[in-house]
Amino acid sequence: MEESLVGVVVNRLKPLAVLNVQDNQRFQHTELARREHLVSLLAVPLVFQAKALGVLCVYTEDIHRFSNEEIRLLTAMAGLSSVAIAKTQLLQRVVQVEESLKATERLSALGWLAAEIAHEIRNPLTVVQMVFHSMMQELKLEGGHARDAALIEMKMNHMNKILDQVLTFARSSEPTLEDLDVAAMLDDVLILIRHKLAAQNVEIRKQIAEESLLMRGDRSQLEQAVLNLVLNACQAMPEGGTLTLSAGSRWMGKKKVVVIGVRDTGEGMSKKRQDELFQPFLTYRKGGTGLGLALVNKTVQSHNGKLQSNLN
Repeated sequence: MEESLVGVVVNRLKPLAVLNVQDNQRFQHTELARREHLVSLLAVPLVFQAKALGVLCVYTEDIHRFSNEEIRLLTAMAGLSSVAIAKTQLLQRVVQVEESLKATERLSALGWLAAEIAHEIRNPLTVVQMVFHSMMQELKLEGGHARDAALIEMKMNHMNKILDQVLTFARSSEPTLEDLDVAAMLDDVLILIRHKLAAQNVEIRKQIAEESLLMRGDRSQLEQAVLNLVLNACQAMPEGGTLTLSAGSRWMGKKKVVVIGVRDTGEGMSKKRQDELFQPFLTYRKGGTGLGLALVNKTVQSHNGKLQSNLN
């Protein structure tokens, strides 16, 4: 049935009877109606709590003027169908909420376990690092041995960094709110990362609104979050590309919000990867911890914001 005809039924929220759909200009598929021998139509809206869910349609093969009894019968069937559909939708939402709660509980338990393991690993790692540095001060290594020692030190520092990320994710860190200039914060991020961008042949484009972008937030946390997004964008462009950093405002209902965007010209991600993007401990990059974007998401949520994989 043509959208305009459906709209008439739904908007009026009452049955609509059409004597002959084959000759009705509002019925789009007249050829289909002739081929399937569809002639008369009775359409009743599916409504639940003043919300239109769809339309229940009955066709006949001959011209038929629907009686009031037939209209009442189909209306009653539409009412029962609407209740069934609404209950099914509600059940689906209940299942989704239950799954979300289970996932939250699992992540909470995983966070506590990860934090405990990180603490247990950090103590012996600290001892190993202290002994290693003491040995390096006494030994004068050259050639291959010196390179091996440098590699060991680099990997120990890498392990320390991973432990820091795990502990930061597991620990609830409330933001210290202050008035901050978003444009100035983004400029500082670009200053921090400019050498890496230049070395990787990444061109920077800024799209900052001319209006004054002020907000309440924890500058250090937000700056780190944007920096993580910029670094991820760089990793998506190993051969170089364009990094676009944008900032502006948008009305969401009666509330005006600040929108910060980080866009790269990398190859993009599949829908599956986008859905899993902010899950902790999940990484598609060799050597990654899978915590960077999860930490960004946690920071944004602690500022009553929302992190999206696109701004469209």
